[in-house]
Amino acid sequence: MLLGILLGILQTGITLALPVLYLLYTYNTTKRVNKVCRHSGRYGPAAQMFLCCLVPFYFIYWGWRQGDRLDTDAAKRGLRYAPIGPSCMWMGLIMPLIAVAIVRNRAKSLEAETLAQESAV
Repeated sequence: MLLGILLGILQTGITLALPVLYLLYTYNTTKRVNKVCRHSGRYGPAAQMFLCCLVPFYFIYWGWRQGDRLDTDAAKRGLRYAPIGPSCMWMGLIMPLIAVAIVRNRAKSLEAETLAQESAV
């Protein structure tokens, strides 16, 4: 009986925490992608967060578009990375939090490459 109550509380906590975590993660990742991809169009982090929340299936487009922006920026810099746009789109369909993690990881690596190139100059 007590175990069932505890599991119910845990499930409720996870059900409430994951969407909030996803929205905050989307906001911070959009800010980071905007910082890395200075030359492409800028996306408002708050607008992207609310669109992912309110528009059905927008998170799939968000993952593909942010991944595509990072792929284009990496190609402009002459870096050879595997494209992540399509994989983020499919992961956005299955597990959106993983798609955000993929985009965030690529943005971090491009940011590190940028800092390394700027310090070498």
